[in-house]
Amino acid sequence: MPGVRRSEVTRHEKLHLKALFIDDFVKRFLKIRRRKKFPHREVECFIKWLFTNSNRIGRGAHKTVLKVYSDSEKRLLVLKVGDKKAIKSDLKTYNRIPVKIRNRYFAKIYDNNTEYCLFQKYGKKGRISDERRKKLRQMGKKYRIWDHIRNDNVRIIDGKPKIVDANLR
Repeated sequence: MPGVRRSEVTRHEKLHLKALFIDDFVKRFLKIRRRKKFPHREVECFIKWLFTNSNRIGRGAHKTVLKVYSDSEKRLLVLKVGDKKAIKSDLKTYNRIPVKIRNRYFAKIYDNNTEYCLFQKYGKKGRISDERRKKLRQMGKKYRIWDHIRNDNVRIIDGKPKIVDANLR
């Protein structure tokens, strides 16, 4: 697959194949129904069938977020499903931070994303100290990432608070 590192694909290959299946479903659905907007409700029903252990975390105007588990590693991941713009925006935000410090502040986004799907690490909900929140905000300002760094957008991953959702300025 062009643009995807082989190690990442084999790491979560089953999830990636399911994401490609979702992409195919969305493309066909939009073409058959002659719609332009992303079909959140229909895709969510389809995903419940495809990922039996998934739980819906939330849904916004552009993305639906579901908890899924990696079969190979028993790792908790998030599947973000939404229109192309929303997925590209999340990737741009993540890629804006330099590679050496990216995973220190931001939850890892795996390389095996597709047109309508994105996999990201997910952690536990927890309180963040004011000092850590201030540090995350400074980092966001520096790299022109805009979103209110609050408890809803930060999760505890591997014992450290990391941003799971942010937007570009």
